[in-house]
Amino acid sequence: MNKEFYFYNCCLEGRQLELGETGFLAAKEVVRAICDTDFRNNGLYLKDPCINASYYHEFAKRPKDGLYLMRVVKADNDTSLDVLIDTRLFPSFVLIEKKNNKLQMSMEVMKAMERSLNHAANKYGWLAKLKENHLNGVHDVDLFYSAMAYMKDDATNFISFVNYEERTQEILQLLHLMLDKKNRPKTIMRITVAAIDAGIIEKPEYVCFIEEFMKERIISLSTFKYYTKRDTPPLMNDKVYQEYLDKFLRLKDKWLDEFS
Repeated sequence: MNKEFYFYNCCLEGRQLELGETGFLAAKEVVRAICDTDFRNNGLYLKDPCINASYYHEFAKRPKDGLYLMRVVKADNDTSLDVLIDTRLFPSFVLIEKKNNKLQMSMEVMKAMERSLNHAANKYGWLAKLKENHLNGVHDVDLFYSAMAYMKDDATNFISFVNYEERTQEILQLLHLMLDKKNRPKTIMRITVAAIDAGIIEKPEYVCFIEEFMKERIISLSTFKYYTKRDTPPLMNDKVYQEYLDKFLRLKDKWLDEFS
């Protein structure tokens, strides 16, 4: 079934710069820079003091050509909406999923997303605001439909989160060797988080991880989110995790030596 969306333009306005501020980007580059940073940080919490609900977002798939598909999740019950940001157009498009039984959630997500974008844009010397676009006429139709195709493409799988494309099969074989026979949640997540933190893989979408390693009876969504959160990493001082991390980092160094 096709999803329906609210369409917004992310409009940027200049702000008064403070003495000595530097490093500002042109308006056309700001939203993409924000999304690229966000992707490297594996998603962030969306906070808006005007609403009671708390949201966070994860990337539903790897960004492609300036397109970013996020899954925004309500923290207290794991209900989710998809948000697509298209930075190829100026102003950038922001599409927020519309569900007739969750209209309030869509509006809350819009407000939280606007505040999050504005907070990030402010660091580049800009103010950001989402303004609804009713799409009476669509310019750049080819770009619009390519964005729809990117969003509807269900071909995303765990492989798309593997770094070092030339080593994809080697990395998959290693992870399966390390994970397939493990049946304790903490052990599985020690290995997975170490691979993420070492840069062997990007943080995968939960569904992709479960489908690849068949751990649905062991790793729940809440467990996966707990161990992969970035604000207070639960494994930071775990000695076994550190051993796995060191192993992956040594492997990366070996690959870099071979490449050079």
